[in-house]
Amino acid sequence: MRRGITGFLASFVLIALLAGCSNNSNAYGSLEAEVVEGDLGSKAYIGVPYERLLYSKTSKTFAWEEEETDTGISSDIRDRYEKLKNAAPGGYVVGETADDYFICISVEEKSSPREGFAIESLSILQDHDREAAALHVKVRPTEDIHIASYEGNVFVTSLVSIAKKDLPMDARMNEITMTGS
Repeated sequence: MRRGITGFLASFVLIALLAGCSNNSNAYGSLEAEVVEGDLGSKAYIGVPYERLLYSKTSKTFAWEEEETDTGISSDIRDRYEKLKNAAPGGYVVGETADDYFICISVEEKSSPREGFAIESLSILQDHDREAAALHVKVRPTEDIHIASYEGNVFVTSLVSIAKKDLPMDARMNEITMTGS
C-alpha cells in the first residue's frame, strides 16, 4: 500500500511540475514573439547596387541564357551557377572573391518561357547587433521575349554580383531572404 501512495504522490508532483513549466513557456513564447514582431517594424534597409551577369531559362530539354556583359565570369562560378539553375526559389551565395559576392536568384518554375522576373531591389537589413549581413531580394514577375523554339515549363534564374566595397563596413553574407516571384 505504501508504494501505491508514493507512486501516486510522485506522479502528482511530476504532473504539477510539467503543467507549471508548460504555462511559463507559453508566456515566454508569447513575449518573445511580440518582441520580435516589434523589432521587425523598426528595422531599416540599405539599398545595395548589383550587376546582373546572367539570366537563364532551363528545363530538362531546353536551355536559354543571356549574358548581360562580357564579364569574364570564372569557370568555377559559372559551374556553381549551373548547378543551381533548377533550385528552389530563393537566393544562394554561389561564390566569393576578394572583391565580389556572386548570388544566384531563383524563382518558382514558370509555365512558359515567356514568363520571367525582374529584380526590383537588393537591400541589406541595417542591424548593428548582427555580426553578418542579411541580404533581402525583391523580385516581380515580367513578360519576357517569346522563345519560339520551346513551349513548356522552365526554371528562371539570374546570376548577380555585388561589390564588397558597396556593402556596409565588415558586412559578410550569410543569409538571403526573398519576396516576390
